[in-house]
Amino acid sequence: MTAHQKNDDNKWYYRIQRNGDAGPTVGPFPSEQEAIQAGERALAAVVDEEEGQA
Repeated sequence: MTAHQKNDDNKWYYRIQRNGDAGPTVGPFPSEQEAIQAGERALAAVVDEEEGQA
């Protein structure tokens, strides 16, 4: 999971990459920390969903 700015608008986005595949860019968030926290929650949900299907 990465957090980044798309441009100089001071807004942050996250993207989850798993198994070499990059997911969509999600945001904007007002801070890097908020983007990271949202990305971590989304990643945890994906992992939980995959484990439930196994």
